Amino acid sequence: MVFNNDQKVILFWLLVPIVLAWLIAFFIPNYQPFRLLLILPAFYLLLILGIAKIENIKIRIVSILFVLLVNLISLSVYFDNPFFHREDWKGAVAFIEKQGENNSLALLPSQTSFWPWEYYAKDKVQLITVAQGFNIVQAEDLKNLEVIKDKDRVYFIYYLADVFDPQNLIPNWLEEENFDKIREVSFNQIRIQEWQKK
Repeated sequence: MVFNNDQKVILFWLLVPIVLAWLIAFFIPNYQPFRLLLILPAFYLLLILGIAKIENIKIRIVSILFVLLVNLISLSVYFDNPFFHREDWKGAVAFIEKQGENNSLALLPSQTSFWPWEYYAKDKVQLITVAQGFNIVQAEDLKNLEVIKDKDRVYFIYYLADVFDPQNLIPNWLEEENFDKIREVSFNQIRIQEWQKK
């Protein structure tokens, strides 16, 4: 099969993001289908080119109807299943700021994930991050948590904690500092652990 230049560009558009997502998943295992929506136009263009080459008109019509049916079913599953929706940062931040009091604090395992907080927060509850950049949490990073010792309540935003705190150093440190986990709430894949001083 020989591809012309336009088809090569479309193939590049389709395959490069898929391969990149696959390679990145080895380091940051956070696959979400919506992150690959940008390849849909390329996929449909290739599909149209393939269907257009079918010479039998009946088979071509059946192929088009089949593609439309699969799309309608897939879209209904995608839109009806909350797991595929974006993380609810707005709800998570609003929850913490509504529940939080003057002597509470929000905590993220990595500095890389603070921007949604910055966007939605109204500065009612202070946020601190533990690991800097794309580094995982190390024992020496826990020195950043000294400010928590004076707090009555901590909201640990368990976002990508499996990636940045695989040894659970932060929850273990909170337990050592006499905090009890009193509840856990989820905002569409953003888990929030509420810790209270004993």
